[in-house]
Amino acid sequence: MQPDSWHLTSIVMAKLPQPGRVKTRLTATGWLDATQASAVASAMLRCIIGRLAIRGPVVLAVTPDDCEQEMSRHLPTVETPIRFTNQGQGGLGERMTSAWAAADRRTPIVFFGNDSPDVPEQYLQELAEASAVAEVVLGPTEDGGIWCLAAQRSFPELLDAIDWGTEHVYDQLLQRARQLGRRVAVLPQWVDIDHPEDIDAMLKRLDSASVRQSSRQMDSALLQLRSDLAQIGLTKPTNDSIR
Repeated sequence: MQPDSWHLTSIVMAKLPQPGRVKTRLTATGWLDATQASAVASAMLRCIIGRLAIRGPVVLAVTPDDCEQEMSRHLPTVETPIRFTNQGQGGLGERMTSAWAAADRRTPIVFFGNDSPDVPEQYLQELAEASAVAEVVLGPTEDGGIWCLAAQRSFPELLDAIDWGTEHVYDQLLQRARQLGRRVAVLPQWVDIDHPEDIDAMLKRLDSASVRQSSRQMDSALLQLRSDLAQIGLTKPTNDSIR
């Protein structure tokens, strides 16, 4: 997909990568320490921002509020300036609504986190195509969550009464969109990176020939992610390393 075919404003919901506050499930078994886990979160955020910024406008909705200066240290260098906004208070749905209000109302939006940084290029192409015709586009994950949520225009009621952070998120969003009478498109399923085995699987994908041999600019963020993970000490994926 060429960057100029992208018609969405990306809203990335991100927590400042601080040791002990992000990716804590990677430290639960002692596989990584808190500093390494926060470095993983930083690398994943840098990757997804890099992949999205080359396509179009990016709004970075941050928590805690007013951490723009600190957050900027975790971001890649991109041609188009990234807009910052605070997530504010409340549950995730309320904070997404706040971020949605800060985005450009003239263009469709798509929400991302930083938990699915290596989502395939083909899926992003399908996202762009689907959002041109559907009012709501959902990208489900294997654990019942979502890797993206796109909408043609603002209707925050879509985000009401969702059990965020549970295995019910995708099903509830799909049901809610249909209850509101919206045209819905569903994208292929992908994965969240939450546990050591998820990192292991991502390392294998990043080491695949299709990524290693690619010289396209749109894959440079994935190549940088692999390099960043290696600097943290995550090199060759082995199942034994995560037991």
